[in-house]
Amino acid sequence: MLPRLHVFNVGNEVTLPFASKVAYTLPLVIRKMRYDLAALPRIVANETQGDAVLVPSNYPKIEHETLKTNIPLIDIQTIQAEKKHYSLALYGNEPPLEMDICKQLTDIVIPTQPPLTQKNLQSFYNRSLEEKFLTEYYPELAPHWVNNQKELTALLNTKQNYIAKTPFSSSGRGIFNIKLGITDLGKIPYPCLIEPYYRIDENWANEFYITPNGEVQFLGLSCFVVQNFRYLYNIIAPQSELTQKLFATIDITTFNKALVKQTQFISSHIAPFYRGAIGVDMFTTGGKLFPCCEFNVRYTMGHYALKLSQLGFNNTIFSIAPVKRLQQLKNKKHTYLTPLTNNSQFIALLEYV
Repeated sequence: MLPRLHVFNVGNEVTLPFASKVAYTLPLVIRKMRYDLAALPRIVANETQGDAVLVPSNYPKIEHETLKTNIPLIDIQTIQAEKKHYSLALYGNEPPLEMDICKQLTDIVIPTQPPLTQKNLQSFYNRSLEEKFLTEYYPELAPHWVNNQKELTALLNTKQNYIAKTPFSSSGRGIFNIKLGITDLGKIPYPCLIEPYYRIDENWANEFYITPNGEVQFLGLSCFVVQNFRYLYNIIAPQSELTQKLFATIDITTFNKALVKQTQFISSHIAPFYRGAIGVDMFTTGGKLFPCCEFNVRYTMGHYALKLSQLGFNNTIFSIAPVKRLQQLKNKKHTYLTPLTNNSQFIALLEYV
């Protein structure tokens, strides 16, 4: 098996409506996140296998090293000179970026993803997987697609609130809270996925990986915190503590049934077309498990949280945050996982609790 060349192309879902085009320009904030956080895949890279992380030229050094890892951070020029062979491991599917890297590193780096039609590719990131999964296994929980305000108005029940989810968005982006009689339905982007608003007790995710031969592996459970639909941080703890925390709220049989159904769905609907990491977001509400609120066909912060726990960083919280957040941590023990310079806008953090 070839070592992997990891690339932190966060925000990949934004590019997918334009994936068939040769050139496109990412929003500035995503470009900046990709630069500042380029070293982050060192966490999930495999040192024994010989993995490396692709970073821009003249990438800054990481001060106050925390990971104590020998995973190399290398640029295109270094790879061209060394001619060591890799398979490409993107954070998330992004065909134009994959083509560009493989073109610059012809006969050195090979793609790992099976060829995909534009339709199949977009189906992974336009929120249709959630709708398909719930319709197939939990039809009473299935959300509904609406294409315009008229369809939305006909669907709404005046006795409860809803949320709208737009395609090609994730991590809290593209989610709108619909408060009946308050929200201007004309300002909701269409088409969108509509589901009832639930009062969430805790956010959870099952983390998976599809191997090169198509086998679906369950890696573990992760717990994360969200505020106003926005991801804040992951809780780093051993699996035994996380499962104890979850099963104090819900029945273990309910969880196991959901895990089996998620694995079956991934095997039949995703594994034939994709290799790599997948996360299935869930939540608890009123002592019940909502078995899927989002499929992330990419690495997630939950994958990183699992690896950080295995590396011994338990009793911490892991986050990607604006650099200005550091001002709030002056009196708290914390450490950096990515470089911090005068030009940094984003930083990966571990905070000790």
